[in-house]
Amino acid sequence: MAKVDYLRLSVTSDCNLNCLYCRPRTEAFFHISPLSYKEMLEIVKVLAGSGIRKLRITGGEPLLREDIADLIGMLSGIRELEDISMTTNGVFLKKAARSLKKAGLSRINISLDTLRKDRYKDITGEDCLIKVFQGIEEALRAGLLPVKLNVVVMKGINEDEVLDFIKFASHKKIITRFIELFSTNKAYQFMKYFVPNSYIKEKIEMAFGPLEEVDGVKGSGPARYFKVNPPQPRRWDRVGVIGFIDSATSDFCHNCSRIRMSCDGRLYQCLFSSQFLSVQDLLRSPVESFQKFIAEKKYYTRDTIKRESFEMSMRGG
Repeated sequence: MAKVDYLRLSVTSDCNLNCLYCRPRTEAFFHISPLSYKEMLEIVKVLAGSGIRKLRITGGEPLLREDIADLIGMLSGIRELEDISMTTNGVFLKKAARSLKKAGLSRINISLDTLRKDRYKDITGEDCLIKVFQGIEEALRAGLLPVKLNVVVMKGINEDEVLDFIKFASHKKIITRFIELFSTNKAYQFMKYFVPNSYIKEKIEMAFGPLEEVDGVKGSGPARYFKVNPPQPRRWDRVGVIGFIDSATSDFCHNCSRIRMSCDGRLYQCLFSSQFLSVQDLLRSPVESFQKFIAEKKYYTRDTIKRESFEMSMRGG
């Protein structure tokens, strides 16, 4: 079992997009009052003192929080933290990238499931793909490296864009990560859109040649990374690093080093776990309560995992 040293911190459950697998548009959403930055800082300090070394800021959409760079600046002052990163949809990144980097953010992941304007609106409910492209460019200029794209491939929606993403990422010198779709809401039949990463790998290899696994890509998640060098010259210089997160077809819980904190202060052992530690209990007896919480962390397989019905934005997906 991996040592737990990685915290995913949700700073808001709000989002400016309504991606069909994350926030179903037929459902009503209620604003959850998040903790203050001061409260978040106090909690992260406690967790850093208990072994947390890597921190990812998530949401909802974290760039909706006013003065988010101020929080990054406060968190970067915690000496035990070795790495602070963020996952965003990129819509507001153009304006925020430089201030985030200056405040101490190391790198950025951008959730993007299509490179086509019409499809972007169909998937997210909004017409702002150009803003995401601008955000990617600004993140590269600001030095939030490596920039990674998180792509969920869906049958009949965007599966024909796999090679387009490879070419786009190669040209920009960024990393594409293909994440298998998995449902967190029992009320919606998302899995009819499911595409296994084995299919995506086969498609890439047919176009570019064999994939070779590589190490040393910065990050703490479950992704496996590969590279491929086309046997013949292409219009683009090279095919860059490609990541795969087999969230539905592989068992990687035994390597999980993560815990999650919701924006209202609930510490979860796992995305799919209903067990949580409240802020009050954590601050009342930091060492004892956290050690007990980690000791009780369960490691699942595809057969034993019990999937609740919840929205990703509630737990900092």
